[in-house]
Amino acid sequence: MSSSADSTILRLPAKLDIYSAEAIRGALLTALQAQPQLALDLSAVTECDAAGLQLLGSARRSAAAAGKLLTVTAGSTAIDSIARALGARQLDFQPQP
Repeated sequence: MSSSADSTILRLPAKLDIYSAEAIRGALLTALQAQPQLALDLSAVTECDAAGLQLLGSARRSAAAAGKLLTVTAGSTAIDSIARALGARQLDFQPQP
């Protein structure tokens, strides 16, 4: 995780699954509380399941509810694949220009 005065970049680990979701959830919530803007670097994610996708969706909703900005600096084909397989393409975790 790297931070500046008003934003944080959080690089998620290779596995974003049911076994890692609780620990990652804690890091996401801490980062969201600390700064008005959180950027996710998903480039290291090579494995993602439905729990991981649910976690990302929840993080997006939590950020919106708190009036904070959640962006993606680097995407992951693993996340895109599970989103497509589950019919959840509307979540769109692609980098923002």
